Amino acid sequence: VNEEAMENERDLIVGDADYIRLPGQDSQLENRATIYAASRRNRISYTEGDVRRSQSCPFCFGAPEIQDTNPVRILKNRYPILSAEAPLKEVRQNRLSAFGYQDVFLYTQNHNLKLYDQTPKRIAQLFAAIGKAVAWYHHDDRIQFCFSMEVCGRMFGPSLEHSHGQTFAFPFHRPPSGAPASRGKCELCTVTAPCADGRILSAGEETVALVPERSRSPFEFWVAPHEHVDQLANMSDAAIMEMAVSTWRFLKAVRVTVGVDFAYTVSYFHGGRDDGDHFRIEVRPAVGVLGQTLYESPLEGAVHVYANAIEPEEACKRLQDASVL
Repeated sequence: VNEEAMENERDLIVGDADYIRLPGQDSQLENRATIYAASRRNRISYTEGDVRRSQSCPFCFGAPEIQDTNPVRILKNRYPILSAEAPLKEVRQNRLSAFGYQDVFLYTQNHNLKLYDQTPKRIAQLFAAIGKAVAWYHHDDRIQFCFSMEVCGRMFGPSLEHSHGQTFAFPFHRPPSGAPASRGKCELCTVTAPCADGRILSAGEETVALVPERSRSPFEFWVAPHEHVDQLANMSDAAIMEMAVSTWRFLKAVRVTVGVDFAYTVSYFHGGRDDGDHFRIEVRPAVGVLGQTLYESPLEGAVHVYANAIEPEEACKRLQDASVL
């Protein structure tokens, strides 16, 4: 992470958003934040032909910002929705100006490789870079929480097929949607206790990989430190490497289990400025029992009721059996 470049280049690009509508303070009916950006109504996206031609891909070697062989990097987002140039102010009640940071992270210069095609060392380098960037965002007192994600697969609608992710730094507190520390105790610390043995994929000296008890899809798994650590930057190099090994190992196990390349999401839950949440990574393969792609229905997205054909204990055993270590 080139902090000087991050500092100097952020003001070159202004985000598209008009404002952020915050979660209602007096209502649980719409307990979410929405970023409104009217200019994106006519946004031009890449066509299917464009995203498949590596010579036109801005993330492949030879592109203007990819002039060396370093595969792990943090780049300014050329089409951000948030803007570091926007003055942070309340536009109207429960509405903020669209201030914030938004960057892109890369871990490969190969147009066709996915996260499960990388080495654990490469994934550890990615985790460390994301952690350093998030720590940099939190130097700005206006930032309240960060969220990083990768979505892989055309079903999710990314405009570029080249594997990449994004980190968002927001000026408002995370909506209280059941985060581990949101009810006065850390549920994730409890989850890693011995009562979860039937769902523990692997446990190292500093981290644990597990299948959540209420898995939303087959072979979903989480990776987290044993200790209540809120950010990657506060973890040791050994812990980051353990998390990288587990992420690589069980993504590979999913690939072996389903027998086909698959779409997936990776979510990085960084602790916010005040909530002190337990850092975790959630990996959600978008696969069915036989490897078919599944789409999230309104039942799942709207009311958070999920149908899963594989119980977590079975998923845990199958991933352990298929893992490469």
